[in-house]
Amino acid sequence: MSNFTGLMRSHQASTTEAQRARSLTNSLGFLSASLCPPCLRGFLLSRMRNSRKLMLLCLASLILLLASACGSERTIAEERAYRAAHSQGDILIGVAADPNGWMWKGIQMAVEEINGAGGILGRQVQVVQAYDESSATRAKLVAQQFASNPDIVAVIGHWGSDMAIAASATYEFAGLLMLCPAATSPKLTQQGFKLVFRISPSNEQVGPQLARFAASQGYKRMMIVSAKDAYGRGLGNVFEMQAGKVGITIVDRVSYADGETDLGQFLGHWNELDFDAIFVAGTIPEVAYLVQQARAMGITQPILGGEGLATDDLMKIAGEAAEGTLATTYFHPDDPRPEVQRFRASFEARYGVTPEVWAAQGYDAVYLLAYAMETAGSTVPTEVADALRRVRGWPGVTGPHSFQENGDVVDKPIVLITVRNDAFEYYSGLGE
Repeated sequence: MSNFTGLMRSHQASTTEAQRARSLTNSLGFLSASLCPPCLRGFLLSRMRNSRKLMLLCLASLILLLASACGSERTIAEERAYRAAHSQGDILIGVAADPNGWMWKGIQMAVEEINGAGGILGRQVQVVQAYDESSATRAKLVAQQFASNPDIVAVIGHWGSDMAIAASATYEFAGLLMLCPAATSPKLTQQGFKLVFRISPSNEQVGPQLARFAASQGYKRMMIVSAKDAYGRGLGNVFEMQAGKVGITIVDRVSYADGETDLGQFLGHWNELDFDAIFVAGTIPEVAYLVQQARAMGITQPILGGEGLATDDLMKIAGEAAEGTLATTYFHPDDPRPEVQRFRASFEARYGVTPEVWAAQGYDAVYLLAYAMETAGSTVPTEVADALRRVRGWPGVTGPHSFQENGDVVDKPIVLITVRNDAFEYYSGLGE
């Protein structure tokens, strides 16, 4: 009887929670029907689930977003476009980045250079910064914060694919242009949005090239380690699919959660298996611990991965174990191109350190946005977006940039770097 009673109580609690969720859904539906512009109304209602926490988040976000549009017949997107078309003051750009990170350093430097040279369209650039703390939930709130300010015309960010995807819908429906320097999940630009762009090649571009490179090295049997996020799953899946096409057998694949540092538990049996190399679809710090622990366990096979490994923190955490690790990147400070060396010299003079790829990506994002605004002769987000789609071969410090209709950057060179003597060295261009 006690088990039956417990089950009944559990069922009653679930029923009560479901009733509350339905009630909150109805309330939100009424509120959105009364106050929301049609495009945002449909978006919010389509995302609702039987989760009280999500409902409350939607309600709070809705109120925040609509606050700036109160008393106006224009939607928030229309209000933003109107102000952008008529403003003569500073150009406001939101930046969703870690204030202590490489990307923020590159963005800051670019903004100061542009303002020092007269600004964009004769106007100074002002940055509004917020950090999503690598949380998709927090990214949604940051997006609502930016979207609720109708004077912000563009956002540079977010860092990871999960965060960028979570925030993108808010930017799209609030008429706010998003330029993402780091997210690589194909899903970001597969949502049919018109204001969402990225300047990192997607997993669908990087994964196949890495698989072909692995095959060119004679690897026949490989392991995959992937993060349990959009980036890790996506890159791991694309690599695995392409590996099969080029004659590589995936012997085993394991996944780890964000923040997991004891990764040896996944690798314990690998010494007993026959394989040629390990492909890693993940980011630092977790991958650095993986490399460290794999080498400590006597696993000596080559390790290669995507741009998530391309940071000096790999060597700081893994130490000598990182030697020989291969990663993709779009930038190397030893690149002799004049624009790269000018950027490096300025960055080192300002910060006292050599820039990494994410500093270069942030720097390029600001200058690319400035170029699109100058080309459009406007800061209206839709007009800037149209200008971005027409970009062909714009020369950034991370290479030439061209865009597809869906917002993906294309034909951007991807190169391999390897760890030698506690530093990254150029290894080869993918496809060479």
